[in-house]
Amino acid sequence: MAKLTLMTPGPVEVHPRVLKAQAAPVASHRSESFRELYREVTEMLKQVYIGRGLVALVSGSGTTAVDSMVWSLIEPGEEVLAVSNGVFGDRLASSARRRGAKVHVLRKPEGQPIDAGEVAEVLDELKPSAVLAVHNETSTGYAARNLRQIAARAREAGALVLVDSVSGLGGEPLEADSWMLDAVASASHKCIAAPPGVSFVYLGERALEKLQRRESTTPPSLDLKLSAEYSRRRETPFTPPVTLLYALREALKMLLEDGLEARWRAHLEKAKEVYEAAARAEASPIPPPEYRSATVAAIHLKAPRAKEVIEEVRKAGYLIAPGMGELREQAVRVGLMGATTMPQVRELAHHLEKAIKLHCSR
Repeated sequence: MAKLTLMTPGPVEVHPRVLKAQAAPVASHRSESFRELYREVTEMLKQVYIGRGLVALVSGSGTTAVDSMVWSLIEPGEEVLAVSNGVFGDRLASSARRRGAKVHVLRKPEGQPIDAGEVAEVLDELKPSAVLAVHNETSTGYAARNLRQIAARAREAGALVLVDSVSGLGGEPLEADSWMLDAVASASHKCIAAPPGVSFVYLGERALEKLQRRESTTPPSLDLKLSAEYSRRRETPFTPPVTLLYALREALKMLLEDGLEARWRAHLEKAKEVYEAAARAEASPIPPPEYRSATVAAIHLKAPRAKEVIEEVRKAGYLIAPGMGELREQAVRVGLMGATTMPQVRELAHHLEKAIKLHCSR
């Protein structure tokens, strides 16, 4: 069977250079060579986060990083506000609820923007200890381009700002320190274009202070207080996926060789191809134009024929994904991350346009 080109919202196509790096011999995670690997990876991640804080590596998916952020920085009984634009915003709220927090959700219909002023109104009334937000909502292709304004309002209210940027970091602009983001969770297998299995959380000064005064316990594998202690000596508390870290290091080198802003522009150019193809097929991206993601294009179909569209595109050699939740059959999602080229994106866009016209214009 011929290999399909992955254009799902993750995992993504991985460059041969990154795959080759993964084949290096396994090293002990208590060795000096591993400490150097850890130092290189976390220093490069700080450049991608654009922050001077601490980066803790977490074994597992992006969801593991998000859960570790929530369970480490929120205590049972605390009031928190979750700003949700889709399935992953709801998951953030669910994680905090399972932690025992009193969760208030500010939500709008799929893909509709939430204004910073609306957030401020809730903050004035609620006075939460933390605000939870998704930088790039993978389920709806919604990019929270007003995240900086939301974070500023949260900071004014004295709340920590905890961000899920699993499908945003490296593909959508984000500046952890200047945007006043206290913690940002992400993962290897999206815009950074490495294999899945490694995730990470950026911790700013206020988040580190909260970890130190936290009174409740959390499972060791999710405890960022423990991870931060080990990170300071360039180690992980438990055995990490060492060979995946070799791959992550190489993927980060490639990202920084290209330049972070150049990568942001490249994602925008890819997204433009897909959005224009959808428009020609009379299908619409879910969010309004100014909030359309550069890393995940979520296209709303006129007819609930996502399976048929996906199968048609698969025949052309590309794998894309259906919508999520209530939009599963009414939308398709195209991942614009990973080691795909513009010619590949143009070809995919061409086949996507044909498939939508064939199955959704009846």
